[in-house]
Amino acid sequence: MISWGWTIVISLAWMFLVNISFSVLVFENKKKKYGLGTVFWCLLTMIVPVIIFVFANIMCRVYEVNETVYYTIMGIMAGIFIGGPILTVLGRSLLLLLLYPPKRMAAYARKEVGSFRRFSRGKSSFSRYYADKHAKEQAYIAEQILIIERKLGFLYRMRSQRGKKRFIRAIMEKNRKELPQISGWRYQTVLAGTCRAEMAILLIFDDGEESPVYLYWPKKVFTSEELLEEDREKLALVGKFRQITMTGRLIYIFMCIERYLVSLYPDRDWTPVATRMWNRTKERERWREGTPGDLYREVVPERIMRFYKHGYGYEELNPMVFDKQLSKEDYTLIRGLYEGISRGDPKEEINQIVGLPEQLIYQADLKMYHFDECDQLTIESILKAEIILKNHGIELPDHSLVSRFSFERTADEMPDKEKDRYFGFGVDATELSILLNPGNAGLKERLIGDSKCRTQEQESQKNEEKEEESMIREISKKDLPDVVRVIRASFQTVADEFGFTEENAPRFTAFATTENRVKTWMIDQNRPMYGFFEEDRLVGFYNLYLVDDGCELGSLSVLPEYRHRGIGKKLLDDAVDRAKARGLGKMILSIVEENTVLRKWYEENGFTHTGTQKFDFFPFTCGYMERDLRQDST
Repeated sequence: MISWGWTIVISLAWMFLVNISFSVLVFENKKKKYGLGTVFWCLLTMIVPVIIFVFANIMCRVYEVNETVYYTIMGIMAGIFIGGPILTVLGRSLLLLLLYPPKRMAAYARKEVGSFRRFSRGKSSFSRYYADKHAKEQAYIAEQILIIERKLGFLYRMRSQRGKKRFIRAIMEKNRKELPQISGWRYQTVLAGTCRAEMAILLIFDDGEESPVYLYWPKKVFTSEELLEEDREKLALVGKFRQITMTGRLIYIFMCIERYLVSLYPDRDWTPVATRMWNRTKERERWREGTPGDLYREVVPERIMRFYKHGYGYEELNPMVFDKQLSKEDYTLIRGLYEGISRGDPKEEINQIVGLPEQLIYQADLKMYHFDECDQLTIESILKAEIILKNHGIELPDHSLVSRFSFERTADEMPDKEKDRYFGFGVDATELSILLNPGNAGLKERLIGDSKCRTQEQESQKNEEKEEESMIREISKKDLPDVVRVIRASFQTVADEFGFTEENAPRFTAFATTENRVKTWMIDQNRPMYGFFEEDRLVGFYNLYLVDDGCELGSLSVLPEYRHRGIGKKLLDDAVDRAKARGLGKMILSIVEENTVLRKWYEENGFTHTGTQKFDFFPFTCGYMERDLRQDST
């Protein structure tokens, strides 16, 4: 007879297989929960056959059925119990593959997620994974892949990568119209952790950006050439620091932080920061994050400046953050170091690099100082620090300086009993500090000198870019309204100075210039017209009225807020150069004779006074000036 133990085993196997059959293959409803009918049917098919099987077993025992007949009956029933769900799973799997091919599943996933416009307004479950410029597009594709994974369950996971790629291709084709900003895509090997590779989709956008969508398909064999540049840098760091203890890596990060502070803010004494920083490596057991009197936390800008910005003083900060272990003098000193540099925002660059050790130590404490976890954390922290230094052109520390903090590593995982040796606690490495070791004063001075040179180069580059943004070019029809604005605003200051109004001087330039008049200059009189543009805004203007062998300079004007910056001189020189290029012999102009300051300015720029004339419609005398362009050439 079949023992009651085997009866229980067969019954549990049946219930398990039936549960798989329903939980994996039955599609969920819109609310992501099983319907009441589905749950009832699942329980019915799980419990009723088990009751029948147990009842048949009891009846065979009670009526002492022939042993051969008994085993035949039990074998048939056990076969039905075990084989039924298996055949159900296989049958439904085949049916599902036929009813839901890749294109149909892609359409289903796209319908579930909705339009990209609606999706981008909501909060995605992938939002924390993507921080790129195109994070919403990345999350939009990732959500659709996740829906297919959930719906197909193990039918998707058991497929080869070639089979999965059919679904990926269908999703990308389905979203071609919805995401026109994606110009293309390809499969890309990315680094997960420190030396584990996975597959991802690399989205290529119209603006030239490339952003990965992680697929979490492991790739056992890969080369560095297959990786993105940032992953290649990470892999190179793994090779350099593979044999270095965790504390040795922390020391390297401290060296990066010192170079950052000294290079960018050389006028401040960072010794208090360095002292607390290097004392951290002397801990003989652990780095001790969160203990009373935590030294390193005191020098993280976020810990002091964020509270200071929100109105918290020393009295609130000391017990709240530092367990009453920070002295008033140290608080004032450290706060003074960061004033004008940081406001305590975690996104600030100085917070990102100075806060790296605190984040690393905190995460190591959460991971219970597990070697493999900290191995990845330290490499990622070093990579962040190096990227920040490279962005500023700051020389990286020599990796060989931490080579003495090494250990023999023969396996990827280290036994827990040897953990402390691989972390290398209790190291005094202040001789590597450029702030605490006088022997490194030369390196410190060189970093400061390099920083000053970079600052000068950056300022020079900014000035060049600003000059490029400020340019003189020919006026087009779309600029005519701006021309009227510049002329009126410029000549209005003259009217205000000498008391001209629209009543006593209606023909004065400040009042008589209209868009039709300027259009006549351009179209009917064919006057060359040029403007001075700063950041694509018209701020200065002049025109040339060609007459016989010369020209008349008209309406030379600069907006009042842009005067005394040499713009008028640049416009005048440009007008003279263009007149000479046309082979003209002289340039004439008219001014308000009473405006002696303007007359003197023109005289300083090569013009001579030739006479005056009084008109009835002007309450001032017109003065005339001339410049001989041929004489300039000789």
